[in-house]
Amino acid sequence: MIALSLTALMLSGPDATATPPRRYISEFCGPIALSDSDPASVRQRFAEWGARIAPDDAAVSFRPQDADTPGQMVALPNLTDAHVFVERRRGTCSLVYESARLPAAALEDLVAPIGDEKRTLHWRQITTKRVGRPGPIRYVLPVSEDGRFGACATIFEDLRLRDGAPATLVRVETCRLGDPETSE
Repeated sequence: MIALSLTALMLSGPDATATPPRRYISEFCGPIALSDSDPASVRQRFAEWGARIAPDDAAVSFRPQDADTPGQMVALPNLTDAHVFVERRRGTCSLVYESARLPAAALEDLVAPIGDEKRTLHWRQITTKRVGRPGPIRYVLPVSEDGRFGACATIFEDLRLRDGAPATLVRVETCRLGDPETSE
């Protein structure tokens, strides 16, 4: 029930009267990750955002070599600093930025609240209690009562594209936090 209301909240999209910067992680990819791979909701999201499927030959040069980027590349109008890949069946939406570190606008998307005056949600950074090298930076947008289920954004920095250019990948997908993971 809560996941459905969150999806409805996120599917409402950006306000048409104001023109704040578009939030690709929270408002485009988040609902795709939480939509249960429903083709109708993905088509609706694409129509609202003016998205269209890009040809496969164009997508090859924007897939990082060092990380899995499933799905088809999607072209979004006015999105010049990232490339979007959507795998509807797995509920995965990935953004590939052509920089070694996550751009400030994308980071602002992860720290800004989502919603309206009735219900506001926040991405929370995930910390893992484990020994060894640290894993990628992860955020969760909890949608369950206990805060353990929701959409996760995983950030892979300092990757390389086929031509050797730097890239950062943000993968948004449905997740459930395990025992050693907590959110701040």
